[in-house]
Amino acid sequence: MKCQNCLKSARHDWIFCPQCGTKLDLSQVVEDFSPGAISDGVKYFPAAFDPEPYSQGRLVAENSDFYKIYVRFILAFLTDYKQLVDFRVKVITEIQKVVGKTPVEGFTKICWCSISLATDRYFADKAVLYQWESPLENDLKTRWYELISRAFVPDQPARRLDISVLQNFKEQFVAAHRRDQGPLPACVECTSKCIYDYEVAQCLPTNVHSLDSVGSGEAVAKFSKSLCDRLVSSKEFNLDLSFCFAAHLLQAASVSDSSQRDLIWPIRKALLDKEITQ
Repeated sequence: MKCQNCLKSARHDWIFCPQCGTKLDLSQVVEDFSPGAISDGVKYFPAAFDPEPYSQGRLVAENSDFYKIYVRFILAFLTDYKQLVDFRVKVITEIQKVVGKTPVEGFTKICWCSISLATDRYFADKAVLYQWESPLENDLKTRWYELISRAFVPDQPARRLDISVLQNFKEQFVAAHRRDQGPLPACVECTSKCIYDYEVAQCLPTNVHSLDSVGSGEAVAKFSKSLCDRLVSSKEFNLDLSFCFAAHLLQAASVSDSSQRDLIWPIRKALLDKEITQ
C-alpha cells in the first residue's frame, strides 16, 4: 500500500502517512501487488509470496501474539547472537498456532512470508520512531534480512556466519538507536538510551494497572529481571534491558513522574545486587 500523496510505502493500520502527514484514505491508496512492493523478503524466497502462502502469511503477520514473538526474536538476538538460531523454534511454533497443520513445503513458505512482513513492519515503525532516513532504514533492514534468511529460507548458503558480521550489524543497529534522552521519567538513570524502548513496549505485560501490580522497588527489580530472562531466553544478565522493563512497568502502573524518579535509583541499585542478578 502507498500513500496517495507522496507514494511512499504505508501500512494498512496507519491513519496518517508518517512521511508527509497526509491522512490515509483506504479507498484511494495506491495498491501495488508487484513482488518487490509486497515485501523486501521476496528476493530471498519468491515462492513464499505466491497467493496462497501470502494470504496465510499476512494473516500470521497481523496476529499480535506472533508480532510480539518476532520482536522478542530481535531482542533475544541483541542480547545473545546464538538466539538467531536458537529462538527460531519459538517463532515457528507461534506461526503453527495461527495456521494449524500445514504441509511442510507450504508451511516453510508461510513462515518466510510471515517473517518478512513482520520485518517490514518492524523497520517501518522504527524508522518513524527514530526518524531514520530511508537509506539508513533500508541498509539495516537489508542486513537483517541477510542474517535471518540463513535461519528460515531453504537452500540458502549453509556456511557459518563470521562473528564479525554479527557484531558489525549489532554495532550499527545499536548506534542508530542512541539518544540523549529517553521517553520516560525513569530514563534519566539508563545508560543505553534508547536501544530497547520499542521492543519493551511491545512485550510488556498488559495486566499492569497500578503500583500494587508491581510492588516495591525491590519487587519491581526482581520482576523486571525475571521478565527479561523469560522473554529473551538468555543466560547473560542484561542490566539496561531489565532496567528498561522496570521503567516501562512504572509508567504502565500509572506511577507519578516524581514517584518514578524516587523509585528508579533504588530499582537500579537492586538490579546491581548479586542476590537479584543470580
